[in-house]
Amino acid sequence: MIILSTISDLYCIVHISRQVSGGSVYMFNKHVLPENTLRHIRCNRLFNTMSNTLYALNEMQDKEIAGILQKLKGEKNSSYRFSNDLQKTYLLELIHFITKIHLKVFPSAHTSLN
Repeated sequence: MIILSTISDLYCIVHISRQVSGGSVYMFNKHVLPENTLRHIRCNRLFNTMSNTLYALNEMQDKEIAGILQKLKGEKNSSYRFSNDLQKTYLLELIHFITKIHLKVFPSAHTSLN
């Protein structure tokens, strides 16, 4: 299961894994994302400011999200010179993966970014 929530400029992704007890939480400020990604989030209504958005995941989706979150966590503790850039890349990968799930659940939510 994945839960998306937002408060002001702070976004939160909570993953509760089917495979292991517990889960992962990843929080980020909107300022780490490029404007076109923020527009993507708003247009597709990925994060709802009024309530949490919850998605049930199948086994493959669960593993994929767990893997991306593990990469994010690994880079957060890294001394690699370009760790911040890599974290943004993984975050974008996570957002796009969640978008695919979102558009399967809410196909009418897709709007043009033009």
